[in-house]
Amino acid sequence: MERIDCRKCRYFRITWENAFPYACDLFGFKGKQTPNVAVFANDGYPCRGFTPKNPNDGERKNERGFRA
Repeated sequence: MERIDCRKCRYFRITWENAFPYACDLFGFKGKQTPNVAVFANDGYPCRGFTPKNPNDGERKNERGFRA
């Protein structure tokens, strides 16, 4: 079974809460462990919601289509 890296998922985020530093926007929870560990511990299966990040997300472009 291949291990999922939450940091490469579009739904993973880091919170500002020290008690719950990791979050999954797809499943809507926060935790002390990365979401993939929490999902595997509760379900027994690797995360089925993993979606790779789009490498162009967050990239700003000007009116001619060039990176700003």
